[in-house]
Amino acid sequence: MSILSPKKIEIKENNLWHRENELAKMPVWQKLWHHAEILANANLYEMCDEPGRFEACHLKLDELIFDFSRQKINHETMGLFSELAELCGLKVAIDQMFSGEKINHTENRAVKHWLLRSPDADLPKAVLAERNKLFEIAEKIRVSEITDVVNLGIGGSDLGPVMVAEALKPYWDTDISVHFVSNIDPAALDDVLNKCRPESTLFIVSSKSFTTEETLENMTRAKQWLSECLNKPIQSEELNNCFYAVTAKSESAQKYHIHPDHILSIWDWVGGRYSVWSSIGLPLVILLGKNQFIEFLAGAHAVDTHFCNTPWHQNIPVMMALLGVWQNNFFEAHTQAVIPYSDRLKYFTNYLQQLDMESNGKSVDTQGRNIDYATGAVVWGGVGTNVQHAFFQLLHQSKLPIQLDFIMPILAEKSEHQSTQNKLIANGLGQLKAFVEGQSGNSKPANFMEGNKPSNVFFIKKLSPKNMGMLIACYEHKVFTQGVIWNLNSFDQPGVELGKKLAEGVLEAVTHNAKTDNLTAQAIQLLNSWVK
Repeated sequence: MSILSPKKIEIKENNLWHRENELAKMPVWQKLWHHAEILANANLYEMCDEPGRFEACHLKLDELIFDFSRQKINHETMGLFSELAELCGLKVAIDQMFSGEKINHTENRAVKHWLLRSPDADLPKAVLAERNKLFEIAEKIRVSEITDVVNLGIGGSDLGPVMVAEALKPYWDTDISVHFVSNIDPAALDDVLNKCRPESTLFIVSSKSFTTEETLENMTRAKQWLSECLNKPIQSEELNNCFYAVTAKSESAQKYHIHPDHILSIWDWVGGRYSVWSSIGLPLVILLGKNQFIEFLAGAHAVDTHFCNTPWHQNIPVMMALLGVWQNNFFEAHTQAVIPYSDRLKYFTNYLQQLDMESNGKSVDTQGRNIDYATGAVVWGGVGTNVQHAFFQLLHQSKLPIQLDFIMPILAEKSEHQSTQNKLIANGLGQLKAFVEGQSGNSKPANFMEGNKPSNVFFIKKLSPKNMGMLIACYEHKVFTQGVIWNLNSFDQPGVELGKKLAEGVLEAVTHNAKTDNLTAQAIQLLNSWVK
């Protein structure tokens, strides 16, 4: 029986999402525990050596291949995976998200970032008008005499654009230099401004709420820099025209003297970490041009269609999610190393950290109950082959179970570099082989490597705008699927908000001697002695 022909299991579909039944008490969860105990002692090398293993254990969508042949799974696992997805209400959850229901129940919001990558014909008039305004503003900037654009944003207003900009550098179609500043650390903005010509620099202030402290502080400092360099009043029209805003709070941006014609809108149904498809992508449209940005959107839309319409065992994001649950909850692999064999993807792991850990780093389910099972994994990693000379020692010989995702573009950017690209690919494939096979320590025990370590790999024909959109969307829907299985709201982030709220009180203590807790007060007293 093919591994991708799951064992038939009688399933009664669950028509409720945000379910009342507790995951750990579900019979299918108990069956997975028993099944995991059996496969824990399986020899991965022997499983991978089975005839037809790769053919049975990979999924292809256009120029993406998701290969999970190096996982400890069989046809029974696949059947249990499908049962779990059905009984957790995944089909209902997908239908609810794509029909615009308010599945972000804690904030009473719909989740419709997927709409932003739909074709023009499928867009509501307001969304289409905003997309057209985005393209018009970007083109106006592209044909101007602007030399530098500085994007001021943090979190989703920075991680998506900066990651995609670097990934698609060969597709840049402008002489404009685009810079990204997120940190409130003064050095971050200073280092960028030192590269810019003040008389031909524009700033994009990206903040959904237009209350983000780091972003507003950097905007204030940018205005001071322009005022001093151009010898113009800080609120002069000439200076204000150097600023654009992307926000859901247009009136707040206007209070900072940004002209309405320079303001692009996003909606409350677009989460920050899902906003690269929106006007938050303005820096990308400037760099890539309209047509290539549309290709980027089209790639993500292709994955949306695949995600909505494909059976679970052939569905790339769903399989990614189920394999992650399998390792996290049943094999105690609570961290995930993401290793792109592409220097262009140097920021991809940073992007996934917010996407995954801000979404599913939760300890309370949708019913308000404390969870007694592992949820979001700790995401980390780095670029191969660099990391082979760093943390791969731990990956190969440590007893820590770690989820492994490899990402491998196959074609070099320039055809004359393909032989070198082949060496890069060979390094990655060699590591995948080593994680399965290990190494005997017969002659020297210190050289023993157990092997038998599962992994996934994405093969990508090349890093094109369309393929980049597809890759990101696969991980987005993976995170959503895991949130459904773990019974979480993947679209709020109260842990982020708490730290920001407490920082306000600490700032008052630092600057105005406001009362705070004893420990913080003593630290401030010491630090103030340095400042003085």
